[in-house]
Amino acid sequence: GESKGFIGISMPTKSSERWVKDGENMKKMFEELGYQTDLQYAEDIIENQTAQIENMITKGVDVLVIAPIDDRSGLSSVLERANKRGIKVISY
Repeated sequence: GESKGFIGISMPTKSSERWVKDGENMKKMFEELGYQTDLQYAEDIIENQTAQIENMITKGVDVLVIAPIDDRSGLSSVLERANKRGIKVISY
């Protein structure tokens, strides 16, 4: 069937079982509800997470679910870009 929307999921790392399970569970739940997903892990490198989110924006996501690596606004410029495009952002 047709997708209900496109959700980008940005997790900090695969080195923690918690983030792997959370990411996989979100992906599974969203897909069961009919959404297309893009799940990425940044391996605890803020530049990786920024680039991955930029790529999700370019791909046309409708919503971003982000577990930020750094809560000291390392993602502020990319999140501003998402906001300007009308993409909803959920901080996880």
